[in-house]
Amino acid sequence: MNGNRALEWAVARALLSGVPLRVVHDRRYASAIGFTLGGSSSGDGGGDDPALVRVRAAPEGRSGRPPTPDPYGLVVLGANGAAADAGATAFAFREAARRGARLRVHDGTADGTAGARLRPYEERFPEVDVELVTAPDDTAGRLVAASRAADLLVIGRHRKRPPSRH
Repeated sequence: MNGNRALEWAVARALLSGVPLRVVHDRRYASAIGFTLGGSSSGDGGGDDPALVRVRAAPEGRSGRPPTPDPYGLVVLGANGAAADAGATAFAFREAARRGARLRVHDGTADGTAGARLRPYEERFPEVDVELVTAPDDTAGRLVAASRAADLLVIGRHRKRPPSRH
């Protein structure tokens, strides 16, 4: 991701999430410049620095949508049946709803227990089109492949396990 695309992505995500963004930018042959989305700045103000000009031009507030649509319209969630991380699942549904994206859930269990775990979220987020992919073999590989055409990949953490003696 080049510098401009990374900056555009960061600004869009901050606006989408309603969180502050602090951009710190270092130009060759100039002092470090800091700029916070929302108006405060430090350093020399950036003058004609193209990166800071772009940040300053970003609109404040949003209808909750990024300035440009996500290219794929897809959020991917890695779930593990009955052990699926509830926080990650809720986050994936919220992001899919906020982005107007489809949600593809990869369940790594053979019995497909993630389907039952998704029902409460499907009821809370009826606008989200959910696709459940049940494939117990090579879940990690499937998630890597799915990430290539996804705007966001969400993976929950495993349950805490007791420390191993090895």
